Amino acid sequence: MDDELPCASPECTADDWRRIRDALLYMGRDLHQRSYVVAAEA
Repeated sequence: MDDELPCASPECTADDWRRIRDALLYMGRDLHQRSYVVAAEA
């Protein structure tokens, strides 16, 4: 197994970071909504 990790981070533009942020926010909202879903069965 190779334990060495690359030192250089990817070069991301401001637009890339905005898309990453938006994707993480979307995922967070989706997970939050799923955690509060209640079944309608009684």
